Order: sequence, then C-alpha cells, then structure tokens
Amino acid sequence: MFCIVRITEEEQGFFAKLKYLFNRRLPQLEKINVRAAAPFYYLEISKRLCGEHNETLSKILGRCSKYIIPCSDTVITDNFYVQNYIPAVFPSIMLINSAENLLLNKSYNKSKFSIAIVDKNAQFVKYLEKFINLASVIMIYTDKGFSYNQLAEEIYFEYGASLIIRSMESIDYNSDLTITVGRDECIVERIDGKLIKLTGEYFELPVEYEKLRPAQTDKLLFSSALFELCGVKSLESMKYNTFFKTELQ
Repeated sequence: MFCIVRITEEEQGFFAKLKYLFNRRLPQLEKINVRAAAPFYYLEISKRLCGEHNETLSKILGRCSKYIIPCSDTVITDNFYVQNYIPAVFPSIMLINSAENLLLNKSYNKSKFSIAIVDKNAQFVKYLEKFINLASVIMIYTDKGFSYNQLAEEIYFEYGASLIIRSMESIDYNSDLTITVGRDECIVERIDGKLIKLTGEYFELPVEYEKLRPAQTDKLLFSSALFELCGVKSLESMKYNTFFKTELQ
C-alpha cells in the first residue's frame, strides 16, 4: 500500500483562523480500491496540520508514511517520520521490455549484433533470457556474477550460447546495444559509430488504472507503486512508447 499526499497552503484571514481554532479534526484517508490488488490511499491535508516535522502526517498515514507519493505541487522531505516512495524495479522492467521491443522492430543482422546489460546488483536475472535470440554476443556487467551462473548454464545447454559475465569495473560501450538497469535506467545504442542514449519519455497506463490516478500524480511513480506495493502484476509487460534521445560524447 502507498499514499498520494497533497499538502495545501493555509487559508488567510480572520475567519480562516477561527475555523482552525474551532475545528481541529484531522482529515481522513481516502481509500481507493484496485481490482484484484491491494488498495492505495489519497490524503489532502493543510500544512498547519502536518506537524512541525510531519509527525502528525505520519500518524495519519500509519504504514503508508514510508511509502508516500507527493503530488506535483507538494514537497515532502524524508525524515524519521515520513519517506517518499522510490521505485525498486518497475522502471527497469519497463526499460527491459522497451529494449526488447526496440530490437524486435529493428532490421539488423543478429549474427553480428552484441548486447551488454549492466545489472550491478543482479536484480533482473529472470527478465534477461528474452535477449538470447536477439544477438550473437551477450555480456552481463554485475557485482554479483554468481547470481547469473544458473542462467548461464541453462543458456549454454538449451541454446549452445555463452553468456559473458564481467565485473562492473570493466564496463565499456563497445556493444551495439547497452541496457543499464537498477538506477538511472537507459539504453545506449551504437549507430554509425555514435553513441545515442535513450531514456524513457512517454508511456500509456492501461485505462483501468489511469482512471484511478489522482491529478498531479507522477505517472511512473504511480505505476511503479501499483506494481511493487499493490501487486498489480499485469503491468509487468509495460513499455515506453517513445524515448528521449541524446548523443553521448
């Protein structure tokens, strides 16, 4: 579960002060149900009621106080009482799906194509077998190479192919396509000797879930929380529709 929070500014004037003086009830969480998944919550609260260090806000949110998505007009600073939600895996899963889709729709010689995957903490082993038939050379850069040993054996016996596992210190961008996951997700594509960096730009959330997304809520954060915290596993196949492209020096 998580909570989307919007903190409003104080009303000004004499009558506003009277209202706050005689009405000190705390606002209630709005529960939003998600089909076949855990619910999430929405809270709109005035800055005055949050507490000096958001301790009152934390009391209202309960367990959700560690999984907050602020609205775009709200700033919440992490401390002992409250923490902003940071996605763990979903943005990378979307990038992996997008890289696969890019290659499936690309005209190229697979027998001469190389892919590198930068997976520092070996979090995405189960998602990477899909690239085996899309390149002749696949390299994995990771600090936890042992996590890839079983996959390497399976690939060798099933496809007769070798998975090259290297340490993070040896990263280069000599492959035709490099996929970086885990943080700062991006794809680096080598085109005519130039390195083009692709980062996710736009994607469409299924209508069923888009209808649940409160206004001023970041779409990627919301989608990630639905997948990671509410258990909406149907989002696992999502990908970006467009990329933002920049040329690397």
